[in-house]
Amino acid sequence: MRQRVYPLLGFRAGFEELAKIGDGIVNLSYSLALSRATGRVAGRKVPNAVLARAVQLAGLRGYADRGTRHSLGDFAESIIAEAVLLRRLSLEECVEVLERGLRQGSEAEAFAALLRRSWEAVRGG
Repeated sequence: MRQRVYPLLGFRAGFEELAKIGDGIVNLSYSLALSRATGRVAGRKVPNAVLARAVQLAGLRGYADRGTRHSLGDFAESIIAEAVLLRRLSLEECVEVLERGLRQGSEAEAFAALLRRSWEAVRGG
């Protein structure tokens, strides 16, 4: 993934930086979606195992460099962060996609839906 300037940051960032910001976006979106889906306030971190499975379910495994849970988790976080930082996907949209996915299936399936949406927003399909 090349470095580019992100409007919400105001400077260039690469994969590692995107994964760091994506970690916060992913955990906040998940906590809000889970709170809405259950009707109780929840503050949770998303395990790399869930994100790694979501990458596979979304059909994006071939785009990731390595196959460890940690690296696949970072890949997922960077894709979601890029979509948000480019203003092609809002935090509210992330929460809505995850909430819908959590009500219909597993955490991994919910994140797979968010990853597909993020990938399309950034890569155009």
